[in-house]
This record gives sequence, C-alpha cells and structure tokens, in this order.
Amino acid sequence: MDDVELMIGLINVVKRELGLERLQATAELLSKESTLSSCLDRHLADDIPDSPGVYLFFGENNLPLYIGKSINIRTRVMSHFSSDYASTKEMRIAQEIKHIEWIATAGDFGALMLESRLVKERQPIYNRQLHHERHLCAWRISETADAQTLLILVHDNDIEPQHLGDLFGIYGTKIQVVEVLRNIVEKFSLCAKAVGLENGKGDCFGYQLKRCKGVCIGVEYKQLHYLRLQQAMAAQRLTTWPHKGRIVIKEQNSAADQTDLHLFDHWCYLRTVSDEAELEDMLNTEAQLRFDLDTYKLLLQQLSNKQLEIIQL
Repeated sequence: MDDVELMIGLINVVKRELGLERLQATAELLSKESTLSSCLDRHLADDIPDSPGVYLFFGENNLPLYIGKSINIRTRVMSHFSSDYASTKEMRIAQEIKHIEWIATAGDFGALMLESRLVKERQPIYNRQLHHERHLCAWRISETADAQTLLILVHDNDIEPQHLGDLFGIYGTKIQVVEVLRNIVEKFSLCAKAVGLENGKGDCFGYQLKRCKGVCIGVEYKQLHYLRLQQAMAAQRLTTWPHKGRIVIKEQNSAADQTDLHLFDHWCYLRTVSDEAELEDMLNTEAQLRFDLDTYKLLLQQLSNKQLEIIQL
C-alpha cells in the first residue's frame, strides 16, 4: 500500500506541474515501448526506416503472421504495439510477434505491389484480403449473332492479357459470374437459352414469364437480340491496355537515395529494378505474361495518378 500511495502522490504532482495531457501521452508511450520490447529489442526498432515499404510479422517457428504496407514503415509498425487496439485481431497479432522484417520501397505504389505479391507467396494467417489467388472466370461474346451460344465462359488459364478488352466481367468463382449474368439477363429481357444459361428445345423459361422477347423461338430477330446483349454487357467490359507496349512506372525517394523502376506489359507485372542497366537486361528477356486481378485493379486506379512518372517504352 505504501508503494501505491507513493505512486498516487507522484501522479498528482506530475499532473499538477505538467498537465493531464502530458501525463497521458507519456503513459501511452511507455506502454508501447513495454509491449514492443517483448518481441524485439529497442535497437532493432530504431533501425526501422521512416520510408514507404512493406513490413512482415513472424511468430513461433518463423510462421508468417501478417504482412502490411505503409508510406512510413516505422510509424505503422509502432502503431501495432499501441495499447489502444482497434480490434482483437490487432491485439492477437501484437502478442504473437517474435520477429519483424521490412523491405523499403521508393514510393507507395511499389509498396502496394510488393504487399500484394508477398501475401500471395507467403500466405500469412492474419491477412484476409489478397490472401488467395482466385480461379478467375470471365465472359467472351461470340463473333456472330448466329452462334449456338452467344457467351463463352473463359477460365483464368485461358485469359490472354493482350486481348483483355474482349472479355466481360471477371470474378473469383464460376458461381459469381453466372449469378451476375442471370441478373443482366433478367434486367435487359435477354434470352437465357441464347446466352447458355439454359438448355433444351423450345422457348426459354423467361419467355413463359414474359421476360424474354422470344429469340429462342424466332419471335425476335437474332441480330437485334445480339445487339441488345452487347449493350447490356458493355458495363462489364474489361479495359484494353492503354499503351502501345511495355511501360515503366518510376518512383524516387531522394531522402533514402532509392529508385524503383516497375516494369509492366498489358496489365501484367514483370519486375522491379533499381537502375537503367538492369532495366535494359530485363527488356532483352522475353517474359511470359500472367494476368493477376489485383494488379489489374491497382493499375486501373494508379495509371491516372499524375504524381506517378510513367515511361512509355
């Protein structure tokens, strides 16, 4: 009890002389340092850079726990050890961390790309977004209105990045892509048989409910239905690569003396290099293009970013 009374007296003196706000801020800082010291020493924490990049948390037996990115790795890592946790997940992560690694990047774009790639490669247990590569499906419209089935389902292994603009709607499962198509068929009074959602002879079920205009039994002209299908699917069309060939997205961090050159071709990430000599070697190497939905979405968002330096090759 003597210790308790002494501590209460000390707190009252500090509060009176320095203010409650200063007291609370100091207590919070000490709490963070105490939690941090349980999983890594202070010297290692001081080495974490104040720059963009990716950080990796590991648990027992070097098990990947969590991978994140930030424009300031040090600030973000330290925030994980705050006593004021935003969720029970953050608290569990902080309690299980035994080892921390980080990779500095020249900018935020490179950090986003690296985070996406590392999560897929290492499968950390607390990352839910980006965690698994999906088995993608999309639709391709037939070349003529006379085709037996007007829509062809294209699976991920058959997606050609060079012809991405010929595909419509891309989803992680066949169930998703079929459900979206059913909604489009109903909304635009299309024929479920013509697009391949129903089989058999005679009229489709939609025609019996007066939702189909009858292309399945010759009431509506095939060419007219084909044009209506193209219009209905227009909002689902994927974006054609807007460049003539490969591009480089250049990021520079003058404070850290770091340059990253990110090479892309038809929405596909090829490699990141640090200087023009490495880039030249990469350009002379033929690379196999592999479509990745997360990379596609990220590039769609970032290609209009005027702060990014894009070099057309």
